[in-house]
Amino acid sequence: MPEIQSSLKSLKTKSTIRNEIASVVEQELRNESPQISQAISTDVYAQWIEFQREFKEVLSLAKEIPKFKEILKTYGLPKVSSLIGVALSNVDRSQIEEAIQSGKFERVLSLPPRSWDILTTSHDFSKIIDWANLAGNKIDDVVEFELYKYINPDELDRRTLNDILVIRDHSTISNLAMLDIQSIRSLLKIFSHNLTKITDDLSQKDLTQLADYIVQFGAERVNQVVQFLLVNDPTKIRNNRVIHDIISSNDINESIKFWREPLFLTSVPIGILGVIRGTISWQLFTDKYEHAAIVIFLLIGVAILLGITVGFRLLPIFKSATSSALSLITQQFVKQAEPNEKQAEPDVKKKGVTGVLDFIMLISLDSLHNQEIEVGQLLSVTVVEAANYLKDLREDWRNLFGGRMTHYENLIQHAIDEALEKLEEKAKKHNYDGIIGLKISHPKITAGAVEIIVYGNGYKNKIRSALQSISTSEEELGTSKK
Repeated sequence: MPEIQSSLKSLKTKSTIRNEIASVVEQELRNESPQISQAISTDVYAQWIEFQREFKEVLSLAKEIPKFKEILKTYGLPKVSSLIGVALSNVDRSQIEEAIQSGKFERVLSLPPRSWDILTTSHDFSKIIDWANLAGNKIDDVVEFELYKYINPDELDRRTLNDILVIRDHSTISNLAMLDIQSIRSLLKIFSHNLTKITDDLSQKDLTQLADYIVQFGAERVNQVVQFLLVNDPTKIRNNRVIHDIISSNDINESIKFWREPLFLTSVPIGILGVIRGTISWQLFTDKYEHAAIVIFLLIGVAILLGITVGFRLLPIFKSATSSALSLITQQFVKQAEPNEKQAEPDVKKKGVTGVLDFIMLISLDSLHNQEIEVGQLLSVTVVEAANYLKDLREDWRNLFGGRMTHYENLIQHAIDEALEKLEEKAKKHNYDGIIGLKISHPKITAGAVEIIVYGNGYKNKIRSALQSISTSEEELGTSKK
C-alpha cells in the first residue's frame, strides 16, 4: 500500500491522468459545442427582448430627452424605471415629459419611493411636491395615514398637519380626514384620547355637527362638553337642542350637573333656581322635563298670581292690625311719659319766653312783611326712600289696568315729611328761627325708590333774637343771685 500511494503522488502519474481527462473532455466539447452555443445565444436574445420590452419607455425617453440621460446616470436605472412605471399607470406620457423638462420628475425622484403613491390619486407630480413641502420629513406619515386621499395640501398649514399626525391612530385620522378643514381644526381642540373615543362613536355627520357647536369655544370648555358626551350617551349629539343648550349656557358645569340629575321632584327647584340665576337656560330646563316643564311654569305663574291676589286681600287687614298695634304702643308710651311732663312744667315756666321760641318756621314765601329778619345761608336736604318690592309688583299690575297708585302716593308723602323734619333739624343746628323761600323739588321715581330734595334759606327774626337775649340775661342773673 505504501508503494501504491507513493506512485499515485508522483508527477508522472498526475500528468498521465490529466492528459487522459483533457482528451476525453475535448472530444465531448467538440461534439456538444454547437448545442451549447445555440442555447446561450437564445437566452441572451430573450433577455434582451425582455429588457427592451420592460425599459422601452425609459430607452425612448433617454433617446428623445437629453436631460433624462443625466437623470439616469445620477439615480440609476432601477429607481428611475420604478418611478416611470408608477407614472405610466397614472398620468399621460406628455405629463411625464413635461415633468422631466420642468424638473418636477427629478424632485419627485429624490423623495422616498413611498411618497409616489400620492400619484395614484392626485395624478399630478405637483401634488407630491406640495405634500413634500408641507410635511417635510413626515411625508411617509402622510402616505401611511392616507391623508392625501381626502385633504388638499393647500388647505392645511404645518401646525394643523402636525396636530393630526401626532394622534397616531389610523381610524381617528381617517375619520377626521373625511371632514372639511374647518371641522378638523375645531375637533383638534379635543384631547387626543377623547378624540379617538368620540370619533369611534359618532358618524361623520355628528362629528361635523359637534365641530360647528364648539368652533367658538376654547379647549377647556370643548373638553368639558366632550367629557359630558363620553360619560353619557355620545349619540346625544344628535339631539340638537340638548347639546346646543348645554354649550351655550353661562355656566356649562352647572348645566351638565343639572342634566345629569335624575328626574325627581327635588331636582325641579334646583333647575328653577338655576334658570332664575341665569346659570341654566330655560331651553335646557324644557329639554329635560319636556311637557312637564310647561306644566311646572304654569303652576308657578298661577302660584304667583294667587299670592298677589291673597296679598291684596290681606293688605287692608294687615294695615288695620298694624295701626291698632301702633295705637296701643303710643297710648302706653304717653301714659308712661305723663309724670315726667308734669315734673317738667315748673322748669318751662321758669324759662319764660324760651319755651315759646323752641319751634322752627318753614315758610315758602320769599319774604316776610312787617317783620325784621336776617337771611342766612342756603340749607338743603335730600331723602331717598326705598320702595317695597312686593308693593311695586302691585303697582305694576295697577299700571297695567289703571287706577290710583296709592303705594307711591304714600311713599312720596312720607319722603317729603322726613325731608322737612331733617331740614328743621338742620335749621336748629345752625341757630336759625326758620326757613324762608322753602322749595320742594319734583319727586323722582326710579326703579324701586323715590328721591325728594327740599331747600331754602335760613333766617333769624331780629325781635325774637332780642327776646332770646333777654331770656338768657334773666337766667344768668338768677344764677348769679343764687
